[in-house]
Amino acid sequence: MYYKQIVPIKKKKKTKKQETPEERRQREAGKIIWLNEKTKIDVSNPTQVANLILDGQSGGGKSYALGVIANQFKDVVLFDVIGGVEKTLKEQGVFDEWKHYSLGYKAQRKTNLIKINVSSLCSIKILSILKDEWKTQRGARARKYFKEFFMLPPSHPKKNYQEFARLCEATHKEVLLEELDAILSPTDDGLKISEFLNGKKIINTESIEQENRSVPILMNSFFYHRTRGMAETKRKRKKANPTHENLPENRLLIGVDDAQMTSSVFKRTIGNLFSLARKYNISALVAGTNLGELSTQTKANANILLLFNAKFDEDAIRNKLGLYDVDFYSLSERKQETGEKGWCIFSIRDHPFYSKPRIVRPNLFYLQGKPVVEESVATFDTRELYGKLRI
Repeated sequence: MYYKQIVPIKKKKKTKKQETPEERRQREAGKIIWLNEKTKIDVSNPTQVANLILDGQSGGGKSYALGVIANQFKDVVLFDVIGGVEKTLKEQGVFDEWKHYSLGYKAQRKTNLIKINVSSLCSIKILSILKDEWKTQRGARARKYFKEFFMLPPSHPKKNYQEFARLCEATHKEVLLEELDAILSPTDDGLKISEFLNGKKIINTESIEQENRSVPILMNSFFYHRTRGMAETKRKRKKANPTHENLPENRLLIGVDDAQMTSSVFKRTIGNLFSLARKYNISALVAGTNLGELSTQTKANANILLLFNAKFDEDAIRNKLGLYDVDFYSLSERKQETGEKGWCIFSIRDHPFYSKPRIVRPNLFYLQGKPVVEESVATFDTRELYGKLRI
């Protein structure tokens, strides 16, 4: 009798399909922000701060880096002060992925004018933005009526444009009404802010005056609409404090390009945004040419820094941000060696790997599946005073 030998069948190992850059981009959209093939920023944890400052001289590559970062978020609102971001988006080939809006009395481009309803103005912070109106004795009395109006629930029948216009006329604040007409809809059929914060939006503010306070009020309304803080009763409003359960899943990016061109009121509002961003699952971003002019709140709550040869801001960078080992001379040498612009000093405060400043170059081609330019892995040796490069 013959016995047939039983040979165990070897199971074939399943090989993982290699992920393409486009598939990786979709999977990590809004969670992992890649500057290039070797450098990434993790913004997936809503309990961690992820606020960015892009500082440097004009033409150094700030707007390009801003485009690289912003395109990887699912929900973005960018304030384009002088139109530089729109030009960058066209160069990067992603202009059609964004919805474009204009703010002001005369739009310079054929885009949508952004108008919101008076019922969206429900934050007590608006009174601090308009604090110049309450300096006189008459203004102090008017502040009481404006506070009662702004604290009305959105569905209240008197929370409309006509009642707001009557209040401004009764308190002799007609100039305030003319100023806020840049963002308010006179027929109360404007955009719903909750819907506006979904997707990629860019707001061009070229045609509006620099001292106009409607832009900071609009920004203020954005991050206060991230929660159920718009409840109709005060009891429900207390229960609607932002928690990780009632916040939207996707992190929202609110950014400002060329912040040095904004007013002091706008800079204070940006500082308020930086200090409250983590609470509302928001990443705040500011790009400009003079870091020293930013408010203390902004610099204290910014943990991700991209510095593009900001020689004039060295004192502010070393003293205010605590980066004493930054050497811009080495950055200039790197630009001369490669003959390419866009190189920057990148650092994440208190990060186990990126806390030491390193020279990187944001590269959008990597995200589009095109050939990648080799990046520098050079870091600064913090043990030496002047930050010599260590290759």
